[in-house]
Amino acid sequence: EALARERELSNAQKEFIHLVSHEFRTPIAIISGASQLLAAKAPQLHKGAGAQQFKKIDDALKRLIGLLDNVLRLSMVEEGKEVFSPAMFDMTEAMHAIVDCFDEARIEWNRLQSPVHYYGDKRLIEYAMHNVIGNGLKFSPADSKVRIQLATQLTGLEVTVTDKGAGMSPEAIARAGEKFHRDSRTSHIEGTGLGLHLARRFIEYHSGIIRFESEPGQGTTVRLFFPYDAALVQTA
Repeated sequence: EALARERELSNAQKEFIHLVSHEFRTPIAIISGASQLLAAKAPQLHKGAGAQQFKKIDDALKRLIGLLDNVLRLSMVEEGKEVFSPAMFDMTEAMHAIVDCFDEARIEWNRLQSPVHYYGDKRLIEYAMHNVIGNGLKFSPADSKVRIQLATQLTGLEVTVTDKGAGMSPEAIARAGEKFHRDSRTSHIEGTGLGLHLARRFIEYHSGIIRFESEPGQGTTVRLFFPYDAALVQTA
């Protein structure tokens, strides 16, 4: 009976997550549409102090949409509904697309020109790398750069992301990637910890490893290793 009640509560929680996430999207769309309409119909509002307010609206909407997407994605992962679809793709091309999503002035990386082919789920790998790079930028000073490197090895590919942030304690490194875990020293920065947790899960789908090298005050290097032929080893 206790197990049945636990399953019932778990199912109710999942249904609630899906319902809330769905219901939130309508007001988000209305706010976004109204903001865009005001910017188009009353361009004078989009100047000076008004521009700052519009930016705050846009930033808040992006954070909310990102949170909803992460919650839904986590629910799908835990329900075993996240599809793992490996195929051959060009990692160099994927890296270019990811880096282009960020402020180029804050990124330093070895822009490879030749293709680097890899057999994996491009969508999930892009999500993992996008999150790690985004974290590096978020937790670093605004005038600093995040360094990204893609290297081929005998047994797989390794992507390293190095930032100049506050660094991590050994305790924080040990818990990095836990669901909802936030380092107390960076709790003043917005976030839930879900993105890094999902990134770790998606790397593990490829039988890969994510490692953190850091010391307090010395920045952090995150290493994402993707072994070759991972799909032959494990499926999600």
